[in-house]
Amino acid sequence: MKFSTAGAALGIELNVSIDGVSMEAYWDRTIDSIFAFADVDHDGLLDESEIRFVPSARAIHFCLDQGFVPPVAKLKGRTEVLAGAPGRWNPAMLKRYYTTNGVGEPRIGQGELRETKALTTALLDRLNFDGDSRISRDELLDAPGSLRQLDTNDNELIEATEILPNSVYPSGAATDPLRDEATKTIERNERPALTIDRSLSSSDLSLIEWKLSVAKRLGGPSKTLSVSQRLRCDAWTVPGPLADLLQTLQDELPERVEAPPGNRISNDSTSSRDVNGRWLIEVADRDSDGRVSASEMEQWMALQRRIGRGQVLISILHGGGLFELLDSDHDGGLSVRELRNGSQMLDDAGCIAEGKLQVELIPEVVLVVASQGVPRSLAKRAHVDVAWFATSDRNGDGDVSRREFTGPSRVFQDIDLDRDGLLSLAEAVRFDALIADQRKGPGARND
Repeated sequence: MKFSTAGAALGIELNVSIDGVSMEAYWDRTIDSIFAFADVDHDGLLDESEIRFVPSARAIHFCLDQGFVPPVAKLKGRTEVLAGAPGRWNPAMLKRYYTTNGVGEPRIGQGELRETKALTTALLDRLNFDGDSRISRDELLDAPGSLRQLDTNDNELIEATEILPNSVYPSGAATDPLRDEATKTIERNERPALTIDRSLSSSDLSLIEWKLSVAKRLGGPSKTLSVSQRLRCDAWTVPGPLADLLQTLQDELPERVEAPPGNRISNDSTSSRDVNGRWLIEVADRDSDGRVSASEMEQWMALQRRIGRGQVLISILHGGGLFELLDSDHDGGLSVRELRNGSQMLDDAGCIAEGKLQVELIPEVVLVVASQGVPRSLAKRAHVDVAWFATSDRNGDGDVSRREFTGPSRVFQDIDLDRDGLLSLAEAVRFDALIADQRKGPGARND
């Protein structure tokens, strides 16, 4: 992916692996699994009677929202896979159909953070404590105290909706796909146009390699790339809902499905909302006996699990500004630590000159989020192995404040090594290791 604006350009080279193999290899095997599921007579070819077991490319794309391939957008016949081809399908024909229609590659969508301008204006107004219309470094350093009154829900976060009441954040959804139109140029009045390109057509740009992998879940390192103080890209992964959605479906479906009396399936029964699961007869009754056995159900569910694991969504949200620069974990709220670090963050971004914030130098922030399915939240979340820390961090900002900590003050002070009034995950891990060593006895090694 390439992002460019006002002479600045940056690129992300995306490499995705699933269960230790490349995404391309994973989908080659997945398409083989789809073919094998549909090839009931095991002759290596699919005839018209077997086509109903082959999900269309459109239905597979719906898996990003549903967690499974819903019984919609069915194939219209053999000619949809390979128009004009005589006889029956072979595996190569099916693969060509899927790859031509974008199955087996990350889905990329873009959208705009439309509240950015209003959020910046409201933040600047709140930070301008002395009323001189310019934000000084001292005012930035005082932000944790001067903005505290905005915390109306008293959760120790200054949320976007508290800074800008009646707003929705993030206001944009990455629903505009980048496939049919591989290059997208977003025109603006107040900012230079931003161009997003699926390909990396030029080597003359700042480039990062972003490796994502699906093992137990989608994971990958967070990446930040800035170019000439005009463009900043933050890239990270968040858990997607696909596994939970598929598990919910499995919990709701019966172990086996019987056809209604007279072996007639009503129109209502073709919907995935049919609690009796009779719509499964059309897509999973491989022996055509009018029912879905427990074995057939498991075969169909196994195929859904495999298809779901191969779904990777890249959401690109552009138009970010001051709020997105300060909100380093992108959870939609400014934490105490983020506000404390705000002055240094803006300084590092080249936005402070002569002790004042230069608003015109705030870069455009582009958020790139990878997930399996449409993410419920954009927030970066570190994996926390310390149980008490995860439970205590009630607002999810990555720190435990004195208010959140339920233990004695002296214990809080013992853990808070830097005396900043916040317990970080690193401090919690060190404290737990210290306690574990003490329990082992005098011979334990202390690092």
